[in-house]
Amino acid sequence: MKLNKLIYLAMLTVLGTLFIPRTGAEASPVISSVSETQTLYGKYTAAELWAEVIPENEDKEISRVWAEIIPPLPVSEPPVAELQDSDNDNIYTGIYEGFTEEGKYRIFIKAEDTEGDISSSQTMVIREPDADDYEEDDIPEQANIIVLNKKTPQEHNFHKQGDEDWLKFYGLKGESYVVKVIDPEPDCDIVIELYEANSAAALENSADDDEYLLLKDGIHYVKLSNDNPDKYGEFTGYKVEVILKKMPEAVLFTGTVTNAFSRIPLGDVMLKTSQNYSALSEGDDGSYTMYHSALGEADSYPDNAPVTMTAMFPGYEMFQRLVFMTTEGFKVLPESEDTGSGTPERTPSKSKKDTDVNAADLVRWDGIIEMVPLLGLGDINGDDNVDLKDAVIALQVLVSADTKEPVRSDYGESGADVNGDARVGTEEVIHILQYSAILR
Repeated sequence: MKLNKLIYLAMLTVLGTLFIPRTGAEASPVISSVSETQTLYGKYTAAELWAEVIPENEDKEISRVWAEIIPPLPVSEPPVAELQDSDNDNIYTGIYEGFTEEGKYRIFIKAEDTEGDISSSQTMVIREPDADDYEEDDIPEQANIIVLNKKTPQEHNFHKQGDEDWLKFYGLKGESYVVKVIDPEPDCDIVIELYEANSAAALENSADDDEYLLLKDGIHYVKLSNDNPDKYGEFTGYKVEVILKKMPEAVLFTGTVTNAFSRIPLGDVMLKTSQNYSALSEGDDGSYTMYHSALGEADSYPDNAPVTMTAMFPGYEMFQRLVFMTTEGFKVLPESEDTGSGTPERTPSKSKKDTDVNAADLVRWDGIIEMVPLLGLGDINGDDNVDLKDAVIALQVLVSADTKEPVRSDYGESGADVNGDARVGTEEVIHILQYSAILR
């Protein structure tokens, strides 16, 4: 096998010598330029190849332009892609979709005229290893949520030169968190850095190299990079998990977070319990996943007291609810006897005392959290009202039209933003219209 590969590489060298582009009077036809070297990542296996080809003189015409593709590993017959000049501008293009193997593909672009003269030029396509499922995550703003103490770690790699992987989680003051890298491949020498939100300096490790004692509540960012940035692609895969150190064997709890008026999903909502377990909600659907110690089976009440589930998000009232963490999932008192979520449609009554609770009183809770906007959420023009004027401005922004009233200059920091993305969008329109309808 090694001998065959050496022979194959020798053949490529000969081909490269034979097909050096001809210039000046020798060139017939003239290939003046070709597509530059291209690099493909991840799921992308197609590349556009092109060449600018001009006949040697007016008596000749171009009869065919094509690309011979030499893959990284030997093949009995190199594939060919035909290039066409559909616009009659001397630019011949074609798409080849077979760049499926990792490595370098040498591309020989050839042109033939009506008298049988052939010219050739050369370019290259490089197929890098697949990007991991969490790309793009190269900067803090692109960080993916990592669920604390999830039993299945996230799988990443450094698929390109200088690649960085960013993760985020909601951490709590006084708790220790372990960032654990598992099964790094030979060319993967992981550097771990942990940052508080808006912090330029990485936090210092605790006694263990991968353990961090947090000094404040908040969203924290994990940056993972390769100690040698020139090593990337194959053999740079790894797995990572973030562990709340005190956590015992934990039970999975899930739910969703939405705007109580518009039902718009809310991402990056910070959730915690009175036992200092925490989670973040996803931006696309508002879902959250929390691993929490179970406090007992259903028949063990009233010995086990409930914990307080708290949800916080800028521009919204704090959500709090008493929740029983059982091995069967979230359990609460029936809605009529619970403190409720505070949504506008509910009029909650006083809850029972903990000592009055027994297994028969509890019902399963779906984990749905409805956040109530603070007054001013959706106040786009800054006039201290949320009304149809704000909806009109939002619609004008969406269609890039001139607005008679400007968007408030402090919009990103004002608490008026509905879903926390610091932009005026459809979420604002929906919230304003539904909010206005409720107030009528």
